[in-house]
Amino acid sequence: MSDTDRRKKTDWVQLASFVLIILLGVEDGMLIVQNRRLKEELNDIFSPAELLKPGDRVDGFKVQTMNGDTMQISYSDSTRKSLIFVFSVGCPPCERNLANWQSIFEESKSNNVSVLGVCLDDLEKMKAWANAKKPVFFIASSAGDTSFGRKYKISGVPKTILIKGGGGIVEKVWNGELSNDQKREVETLTGG
Repeated sequence: MSDTDRRKKTDWVQLASFVLIILLGVEDGMLIVQNRRLKEELNDIFSPAELLKPGDRVDGFKVQTMNGDTMQISYSDSTRKSLIFVFSVGCPPCERNLANWQSIFEESKSNNVSVLGVCLDDLEKMKAWANAKKPVFFIASSAGDTSFGRKYKISGVPKTILIKGGGGIVEKVWNGELSNDQKREVETLTGG
């Protein structure tokens, strides 16, 4: 092979290498952009949900009662607090919390507190659960009002929410099962 042929071959290899490096650099840049976009999307999907907190204002909502009637829940009476127990059928922590909720209801029923158990499941599942568990407080299904979970920032159950009367201002929120101290705190805040 002559020197000219070797030089042409070397030039061709260098040019091919240069083009390959440019292409790999462009592809690398595109992958970096795509990776950044995917991370942002995953953060949006899996970021911790914003939780309901004291001072937040919540609107009323509609529920279905045990007999299938629709009822509007509101916070217009400024002399009455509302205590809401949010649960789901088949939720073990909700099952364990039921005794606490029943006790809190018994302690607060003579006070000026409205107590409502809000089931996230449909009416039929809620009825079956109620027939088996026999809650002593009024329960209703929020399944008919799809905005309930969003309005009340429900990302998990059980949840206990105390709302001041007249305007729907959240006084306190307890996420998860209530400890004995939390149970006493709820009873104290509801006048029990």
